[in-house]
Amino acid sequence: MAGRAIQTVRNLQKTLVIQLEHEIQRQLPAKQAVRYWAAAHSSWLYNRFHTHSAVKISPNQAVHGKPYKNRVACFGQIVLGLDAKAKIGKYKPAWRQGVWLGKDAADQDILRTGSQSITRTKAIRRTSHMWCAEEVMGIEIGPWNTIRAIPIRL
Repeated sequence: MAGRAIQTVRNLQKTLVIQLEHEIQRQLPAKQAVRYWAAAHSSWLYNRFHTHSAVKISPNQAVHGKPYKNRVACFGQIVLGLDAKAKIGKYKPAWRQGVWLGKDAADQDILRTGSQSITRTKAIRRTSHMWCAEEVMGIEIGPWNTIRAIPIRL
């Protein structure tokens, strides 16, 4: 059963990458960081939306008791994210443009807002400019760089 789940997540990752390559009209290199973001997002999608054939519910529904109903954007899409850390002033924007890379375990949207900058936000807005090849190809930071360190106490 675990092997089948892994196979499904890998196939979903391939689908996300192929769809993104089609939208930006470029081929992604084999070691491109966005491929690893696709792997993380595909496992998130699997847990929220894939229904098991025997129990007829998703893993998320089994844990929380109700199906996932929040909105998601297209993988790799250009969106505006509300930056909670921005110092909001009269003339300072609170929304930052970035590439949508998925959601995390706390249901926050993950955006690439700079070559070495990942922003987590609770609100996004879609833009009229849906895809940008330069923005996607410029992603250098991977999911492994964003793991928050957990202090170990002895």
